[in-house]
Amino acid sequence: MGECIDGLRIDEARAKENLERSFGYATALNPYLGYKEVSLLVREALKSGMTLKALVLKKGLMEEKDFERVIAGALGPGEVDKGIAARIRK
Repeated sequence: MGECIDGLRIDEARAKENLERSFGYATALNPYLGYKEVSLLVREALKSGMTLKALVLKKGLMEEKDFERVIAGALGPGEVDKGIAARIRK
């Protein structure tokens, strides 16, 4: 666990779980999978109870390392990784 404010501790595992269960980062996938595909994935993930990541990986739309890199880039300033985009759009 990390420390934040004196006496306040961050539960990093819980924070990661909350991020994976949210769909806030879905827009980071748009440049790679397209808005329509991402919106359909979000809808399916909501219905099935799967995380967006699990669904993207299950469908073989991205490799896990690429997914992780895209999401990490979404947490700060960044730009579209042309290498990942090329691999996905083969």
